[in-house]
Amino acid sequence: MASLDCKDDKEMKSLEAKVSKLEDVKPKIENQQRKLKEQNETNAAQYAETLESIASEALWKVEMERRNLRYGGRTELIEKLREIYGDRFIRRQYDVSEKAIDDSLPVRELLREQESVQKQLQQEQHCQTQPEKKKKRDEWER
Repeated sequence: MASLDCKDDKEMKSLEAKVSKLEDVKPKIENQQRKLKEQNETNAAQYAETLESIASEALWKVEMERRNLRYGGRTELIEKLREIYGDRFIRRQYDVSEKAIDDSLPVRELLREQESVQKQLQQEQHCQTQPEKKKKRDEWER
């Protein structure tokens, strides 16, 4: 009893009741997790299909629209989570999870590739269009 922080049998019985309640809730939570995982997989598949159907030129516009929509929904979601979980809601943990989700989206890879290709093209164009500079007086050959 000492290891469980119980002083008498009454506290021990209340602790056992709490454990019993938690064990009763456990299957419900596992079922919720399974459903959410299935829903996540379905949504990811739909997202991938939609992403493949978008022309690469419009990818930037789609990403910006997604960010705008997500930002509005994000504030509402945070408020709902705070209502439901109260003090147990940890904003930092939410932000870390959201970043992990954002990083796992395939659109990030495509945007990075597209961005690097655009930078390379700009550098090549800049090199080709840049006229040869006249040498400064200090750099003249003698």
